[in-house]
Amino acid sequence: MGNEAALRSSMVGLAVVMVVVWLWTQSLKKTVVTYAVGISLIGGILLPDWDFFDRSFSRWGYPVTAEERSAALARKSHPSSLLP
Repeated sequence: MGNEAALRSSMVGLAVVMVVVWLWTQSLKKTVVTYAVGISLIGGILLPDWDFFDRSFSRWGYPVTAEERSAALARKSHPSSLLP
């Protein structure tokens, strides 16, 4: 993961939500479920190497080549949605 700050703020946000759930419900089970759902969402959204999965499905079994990495970096620096 390239953005450590996003992971850190997500984890702090999850901790705040867990405290609120605990104070509101006084239920350890609901707090643990909140933790499990939150960690799953954070892991599914922030942690994957999206450059790796943004390739053809048939290429997922092979390492990212230098050409694919440079193409991904070029796409990040010049978003196609902003180009005329």
